[in-house]
Amino acid sequence: MDEAGRKPRVLALAGSLRRESFNKKLIRCGAEALRAAGAEVDLLELEEVAMPLYDGDLESEKGLPPGAVAFKRRLALADGFMFASPEYNFSIPGTFKNAIDWASRGEEDVFSGKVAALMAASPGGAGGMRMIPHLRQVLTALDVWLVPSQVTVAKAAEAFNPDGSLASAHTAKQVKELAERLVAEPRLLRSKETGL
Repeated sequence: MDEAGRKPRVLALAGSLRRESFNKKLIRCGAEALRAAGAEVDLLELEEVAMPLYDGDLESEKGLPPGAVAFKRRLALADGFMFASPEYNFSIPGTFKNAIDWASRGEEDVFSGKVAALMAASPGGAGGMRMIPHLRQVLTALDVWLVPSQVTVAKAAEAFNPDGSLASAHTAKQVKELAERLVAEPRLLRSKETGL
């Protein structure tokens, strides 16, 4: 909490549209850990803010689509972010990158000065490790400060219990520690009004 007793507000999002996505399971574990660490959590499903492929002509003619406006609103209300994303062809899924691209448009900057923690889950042995540097690069370009630690979950088909919890106590501890690190980050609760 900050000096006024306000809980930090974290937007938690999985960069996948798949209903049974491993990253949706992982971000739900992350959201639970964030709440336990003292954060208020906005758990957002990417399909709730569906938007077309980014097109500069479309933006010029019609402005931001409703999904992008809704996504920006949720991002703006957050002090920080926790993202869990799959790895598609060694990089960020196009649908997730597209949402970030739309949210970076318009007059209101909803990324600059925010803090983010990253996770990834993959059925392969790398656990999404090749995607994370790409996501870090994109968010850094948007002036998001990234928590240095991260969580990757390899062989994700075997990584979750039937109730959605993590099967590995070690991985659950990593998620807990990442959430605690994000919530404890001083930059998370800096004043939005003063920019300090």
